[in-house]
Amino acid sequence: MGKSRPKNLSKNKFILVFSIVTFIVLLFSILFNKKSNIPKEVKININDYKYYLETASTKEARRIGLSKRQNLCINCGMLFIFEKEAIAPFWMKDTLVPLDIIWIDKNFKVVKIVTALETNSQKTYTAKAKYAIELNANEVFKRNLKVGDTIQLPDFNE
Repeated sequence: MGKSRPKNLSKNKFILVFSIVTFIVLLFSILFNKKSNIPKEVKININDYKYYLETASTKEARRIGLSKRQNLCINCGMLFIFEKEAIAPFWMKDTLVPLDIIWIDKNFKVVKIVTALETNSQKTYTAKAKYAIELNANEVFKRNLKVGDTIQLPDFNE
């Protein structure tokens, strides 16, 4: 009987240490793997016209963007959300639909607009921005959108 007691004590210590390590791992995974507050799609207004925008907030989603799509519905597009305001380059590689690209600063002010008609091109367009929107080509002209205008975007509480 004397020999079984140290065995049970070792087993209990192992279970206790294992439980503590498991708790710490779970705690760190909760703290460092926060779920994003960014929805997959947002609805915005540009000069009283509604657009439904898919969001691209990860590096991979921004890299893919609207590439390889055969078409884009008339009031659809994509909202690119960057971690911080910085130079945001875009190109039309593997993009089959002509697009308007709208760069927006952290205050939601339009800082640059480009209509990229040349599809599947490696020409690069850049501007300093916190956000960018891609819409079908010529939508900015239909909505009379200009540099300096404001586009109100949702508060993502990043």
